[in-house]
This record gives sequence, C-alpha cells and structure tokens, in this order.
Amino acid sequence: MLVILAIATMFTSMLITFNRTANNQNQLLQFADKFILDIRRVQDLAYLSQEYNGPNPDYQGQVPCGYGIGFNQETGDKYFIFAVFNSDCSRVSSGDYSLIELEQIALPSLIRISETSSNPVIFIPPYPRSIFFPAAESMIIKLVLRGSEETAFKNIIINRAGQISQIN
Repeated sequence: MLVILAIATMFTSMLITFNRTANNQNQLLQFADKFILDIRRVQDLAYLSQEYNGPNPDYQGQVPCGYGIGFNQETGDKYFIFAVFNSDCSRVSSGDYSLIELEQIALPSLIRISETSSNPVIFIPPYPRSIFFPAAESMIIKLVLRGSEETAFKNIIINRAGQISQIN
C-alpha cells in the first residue's frame, strides 16, 4: 500500500511540475503575440502620421517624424512607445531627434527582454520603414521566461521594411 501511495505521489508531483512549466510557456507565447501587436500599433501610428495631441505643449499640433519602441536594457522588464520629433525629419536616421514617451508597458513578472540587437527602433512614414540604432538591416528582440533562458524563449525579428516574424 505504501509503495502504491509513493508512486502515486511521485506521478502527481511530476504532473504538477509539467503543468506549471506548460502554463509559463503559454504565458510567454501569449505575451509574444501581444508584443507583436504593440509593434504593429506603433507602425500604424507612423503610417497614419496624425498631429500630436499629447500632454507636452511644446509639440501640440505638430506631426511627428515617426514613432518608435525603446527597451529598458538594464532590467528588461518594460518597453516604451514614443513619438519622434525634429524640424528636419531627414535627420532622424542619424540619431538627431527628440522623443516624447506616449506609453510604458511592463512585462509580466515571469518574462523579460534578455537582449536586443538595436535600441530603439523607429518607424518612419509613409510606408513605414524601420530605422535601427545602431544601423542594421534587421533587429532581434529576445523574450525569455525567467529561470529558463536556455529553453524557453522567443526571438522577434523586425527587418528594415517593417516585416515582423518570430522564431524559437
């Protein structure tokens, strides 16, 4: 009877561990999809190029040169969406711009951004094209499950044309 009880306990503990791991990986997949939607939202903002009507009075009524996403590389626990301004929009690609933060998004506690090949990425209208800092043909953003960096991660890739893809 004790042997059967020990075996049942062992199987139950394995099942609970497997279920927790599966739930965590599911959370990573869901967040990766939300993150891609946020990137597409920033691209849409750049495509629409509407006048800025945010809280900063210095830029009221101006059309931003573009919109972008920046990452907190120290902690990897948040990213922010911003509008890009310069009187000469052709100078944005050289890094000459002012940014106004529009929104800050915190990552779920189990997920972090472990690395980015560029920071930030800016989408410039009208198509919108992507500008990376430092300059590159594409950028990779690695989302990882805390504690499982080697096994549970998603790489989000953005190319210069704005195409977004994800790989493991």
